Amino acid sequence: MRREPVVFTDLDGTLLDHESYRFDAAAEALATLKARAIPLVIVTSKTRPEVMRLQQRLGISEVFIVENGAGAFVPEGSILSEKGECAALWDEQGYDAIRGFFATLQQRFDIRGFGDMEVAEVMRLTGLEEREAADAKRRDFTEPFVAADRGQIPAIREAANAEGFDIIEGGRFFHLVTRGATKGRALEAVAARYAEHYGRPVLTLALGDGANDRPMLEAADRAVLIPHPDGRYEPMEIPGLIPARYPGPKGWNAALQTLLFSPRQDALRIYAAAVDAVAPAAMIRSACKLEGQTLTIGTVSYDLGAYRNIYLCGAGKAAWTMAEAVEALLGARIRGGVIVAPEIPAPLRFVETVKGAHPVPDAGSLEGARKLMDAMQRCDKGDLMLFLLSGGSSALIEAPLGAISLEALRDTTSRMLQCDMAIGEINTVRKHLSAVKGGRLGSLCRAECAVLVVSDVIGDDLEVIGSAPMYRDRSTFADAKGVLEEAGIFDALDPAVREVIEAGCAGKIPESPDSAGQQIRHFLIGGNATALAAAADEARRLGYDTAVADEMLQGDANACGRALVARSRRETVQGHPLCRIYGGETTVQVTGTGRGGRNQQLCLSALGALHPDEALTLLCAGSDGIDGNSDAAGAVVDASSLEKAAEQGLSVAAHLVDNDANTFFAKTGDLIVTGPSGTNVMDIALMLLGNGKSRDSV
Repeated sequence: MRREPVVFTDLDGTLLDHESYRFDAAAEALATLKARAIPLVIVTSKTRPEVMRLQQRLGISEVFIVENGAGAFVPEGSILSEKGECAALWDEQGYDAIRGFFATLQQRFDIRGFGDMEVAEVMRLTGLEEREAADAKRRDFTEPFVAADRGQIPAIREAANAEGFDIIEGGRFFHLVTRGATKGRALEAVAARYAEHYGRPVLTLALGDGANDRPMLEAADRAVLIPHPDGRYEPMEIPGLIPARYPGPKGWNAALQTLLFSPRQDALRIYAAAVDAVAPAAMIRSACKLEGQTLTIGTVSYDLGAYRNIYLCGAGKAAWTMAEAVEALLGARIRGGVIVAPEIPAPLRFVETVKGAHPVPDAGSLEGARKLMDAMQRCDKGDLMLFLLSGGSSALIEAPLGAISLEALRDTTSRMLQCDMAIGEINTVRKHLSAVKGGRLGSLCRAECAVLVVSDVIGDDLEVIGSAPMYRDRSTFADAKGVLEEAGIFDALDPAVREVIEAGCAGKIPESPDSAGQQIRHFLIGGNATALAAAADEARRLGYDTAVADEMLQGDANACGRALVARSRRETVQGHPLCRIYGGETTVQVTGTGRGGRNQQLCLSALGALHPDEALTLLCAGSDGIDGNSDAAGAVVDASSLEKAAEQGLSVAAHLVDNDANTFFAKTGDLIVTGPSGTNVMDIALMLLGNGKSRDSV
C-alpha cells in the first residue's frame, strides 16, 4: 500500500547549521518538499515562538513539536488545522509546575535554568540574538538548565524520576521534562494525526544528530543520523539507522534527495499508487452502489428485495479481497456461496472459502471447482448470483475432462508455462481440458448472474480472463491441438490429455459453449488501464512529464528489456524529467534452473543494455506482488545497479541464461518485495529519465 511520507526533523546541527543556524544548503530538498506537499514537522527543544518565527523563514506552516516532545502545535495553514489558529495537540504539565519542581532540585544541586537567567545570559550561552533569546525563555512545558557539575546529572535524574519527571540531554543544555514526554512519543502521536487525515498509513522519515533525538529516530520508519561538525556520529545502536555523509543541512539535503526524491524512490511511489488503484475493495466500491434495496453495478440496477436468495461465488487472485468488500456492502443479505483464492487470510462471514493453487493446479483447485459446481446447481430461477472473477482463476479451479488426472494437468500446465506461450494460447488449451472453463461453469447456473471481472489480460478479452468460466468460448479443440503442436509439446503430453483433445476434435466431446446464458451479465470493473491511469496521476503529481504508452508490453521479456532501454535513448528531456508508463505481460523461455520471473528477467535484460552514465531508472513489477517462482514482485534498476553488480563480480549474461534474476537482484538490493497484493491486472513498467542517477548512499 502506498504510504504518504511525513518528514520529522531536528533543528540545531541537523536542518540548521550548528554555528550559523542557516539552512541554505538544504534549499533544494526544502523546495521539493513544498512542491510535493510533503509535511515537514519540526521536532526541537526550541519553544513555540522560536519555531513559529523559523517557519516563517522556511516558508512552511505545518505541525511542529516543541521542547523535546513535550507539546505539539498546529498552526493556521497546516493541512491538519481546523480552528484556523495555532492550537495545541496536547498539553503536558505546564511550565509553572515544571519550575516549581525545578526549585526543589535547586535546593540540592547547583543548577541554573532559563527561568533564572536574564536574556543577556541566554544570549551568551546560545549565541542567539536578543529577540531570539527572549523567545527561548518563553517556555510552555520544559526547563532547560546547566549544571555546575555534570557528574551530578545521574542523581538529578533519579530525583526527577521519583516525582514523575525526567532529564533529557540536548546539544547545549539539559532539559527537565514530564516523564514519558519524548520526541519519539510525539512523532507517533503526530504521525497518527496525518494517517487519519490521509486515510492511509504514513511513512515517517526522521533526521537528527544528538542523544535527545534517539527516541524520534527509534520511532521512525526510516531514520537518518546526521554527523556532528567534526564528522563524529553520536553513538547509537538503532536497527536500520542510516548515517548521513555530511554534517548539518548539507547532509540533511543529501539524505532527503536519496531517500525520498531519487528517481528510484519516485518509481516505487508511482508503482504503489498503481497497485492501490486496483485494490479489489477500491474497485468494488467504485463499481457497486447500494441504495436501500437497490444494488447498481455499472449502469444496471438489481432490486435485491425481488430475489429469494443472493449467492456470492468467485475465483481468482483477487477473489477473497473482492468478496470481503462485497460482504461489507451487502452483509447478511448474502445467503451463501464459495470463494476460491490462492490465499485465505481469514474466514469470510457468509461464504465458504477454498484455497487453490497458482499457476499450477493442486487438490485444492479440484475441491474449489467441485464446490463451485455444486453452488451453481443449488441456485435457481428467482435467485441472484454475484460471481467475482479475476486473473489466476484458470489454475485455481479445475475439473478435468475424461480420464485426465491432476498430475497430467499439472504436467501440461508446467510445460506450457516453460515454452513461452502467450496467456491466450495457454487458456485455449485449459478450456478444452476442463469441465468448468470456457463457459461450462456458467452453463450450470439458472439464477440471474452478475459477473464482476478484474482483467489480467491484454485487451480485456472476456474469453481469456480466468479461462472464462461464466462466459463463452469460440475456440475449438482443434485450436487447442494446434497451439500445442506449434509449441512442439503435444506428443510429449500425458496420453489421457491427448485422448481428450483428439476426442474433442472428432466431435466425441462437445465443444465448450459459444455463447453465455442470457441471464448472465459481465461487468469489467478494473484492469491494467486503471492501474496505468493512477500511475500517470502520481507521476504528474511528482513533477514528471508523463505519458502512458499505447502499445502493451508483450512477447519475450529479454527482448522487451532491451527495447525499453533503446526507446529511452530516443526520448528528449526538456525541462521536467520524463516518466513513460507501460502495461502488459511478457513471457520467458525457461532455459535455466534459477529463481525469478518475467519482470525480474526484463529488468536484468535491460540492465545488460544500460550504459553506466545513463540517467535511466526502470521498474517492472507485477500488480499481484508475485513474479514467477520468487517472493518478489519485480525489480527496479539504474546505473547504480551496474556498479553494485561490478563490485560483487555478478554477470548479467550468466544470470539471464540461468533465469536467475532473483539471486542477482537480491545481491544488488534491487528487488521489489511487497507480498501478495490481493489483486492481479498484469504488470506495470516505468521508465524515468532526466532526473539524475539514483544512488543508495545518503
